[in-house]
Amino acid sequence: MLREVIWANFFGRLSLGTVRGLSLFFSHLFAASGAPFFGFLHDQMGSYNFSFMIFACALLTSALLILLAKPPQKQLQSSNRRLAQ
Repeated sequence: MLREVIWANFFGRLSLGTVRGLSLFFSHLFAASGAPFFGFLHDQMGSYNFSFMIFACALLTSALLILLAKPPQKQLQSSNRRLAQ
């Protein structure tokens, strides 16, 4: 539930469906390709250590990017602008 509220605040409630659809597409794509990729790395390296390092680096990178995201700026809607005039 929190993810939906954050997305709605960042991208607007009208864009929530588009943002959610695109993000879930990429989330499912990476989730589906992750297991075969990490299995391939296990076969090549002989252990899962390198796979865990890649996964940890990806999580740390995403956490840093989230921290760098600017908070949403509220914009006046056209109806509010008309009332102010």
